[in-house]
Order: sequence, then C-alpha cells, then structure tokens
Amino acid sequence: PKGATAWGAFSAVWTATKEPVPGLTAENCGETLTGVTREVFERTAFFPQGSGAPSPSAELEKRIAALWTTGEEEVSYSQVERRLLDWRNRRKVNVRVGRIPELEGELAQAEEAKKKANKKWQDANCKRVQLVISNEEAEIIEKYCSEKKISKNGFFRKAAKEKIEREK
Repeated sequence: PKGATAWGAFSAVWTATKEPVPGLTAENCGETLTGVTREVFERTAFFPQGSGAPSPSAELEKRIAALWTTGEEEVSYSQVERRLLDWRNRRKVNVRVGRIPELEGELAQAEEAKKKANKKWQDANCKRVQLVISNEEAEIIEKYCSEKKISKNGFFRKAAKEKIEREK
C-alpha cells in the first residue's frame, strides 16, 4: 500500500531470508543508518534549492566539538568536564559538605568506638605493671624496640615469657 510518498510504504528486509529487520522503521531508519538525526543530516548532506545558507544547529555544533576534542561523537569535552566537576562536588564541596567529609566523620566515630572497646577489654582482662629501670637501660631498650619495630610492652612480655620458659 502506498503512503503519501512517491516511493510508497517503507520496509526493510534481510536479503537472504526476506525477513523484516527488527526495530528498523520509517521513523528511525535515517538516524539508525547514518547515526545522525534528520535535522543534522539535512543540514550537512545536502542543501535544497532556495534554502539559502544553513542555519546553526546546537546538536551539530555539539557533535563537531566532541569529535574535535575527544575523537568521539558521543562525549564532548564540556560534558566530561561537567561530570568531573559534579563528582568532585559530591565528594568534597568544602570542609563540612560532601561525601568525603561525611565518610571521614564516620571513620572518626568508628575509631573512637574502637578505642573505647579496646580500653574496656584491657580494663577487664589486663593488669598494668610498673617497671623501674635506669635511664641508660631505658634508652638501650627504646633503641632496640625502634630498630626491630616492636612495642616496649611487647618486648617485656616476650622477654618475661622466654625467661619463664628457660627456668622451668
């Protein structure tokens, strides 16, 4: 059946099977096949008689700028820049607002809760022991612990255990 066009109704079929091409319609075939909207195609592919000079097209300008700056039609420099600025602003606008300060606050609360839990456990399960040694001995032990990257508390616990084991 013929429509209002000179060529009649539009249909797209696969050559080998004569089955219709799914999703390809008269409304979207130009954009699907060329990758540009009808407006952009008409402004760049041909100039009808009597139409005069082409008028500006925001979509065409955007696509040309995208190709020139990124090599891709889909993404323009200004779109990428805007997205990066949005991401940065969401993460940290200033000291009090944004996702990073929010997460830093949560981390500080978790660290404080951990300190309290450790202290509570130590108070219930550990006993503090005072030790009196000369300044010279303290300096030797501090240097040793620093070089070996161990705590003084760990050093004395290990030394005490080893002494007890040797004397059994």
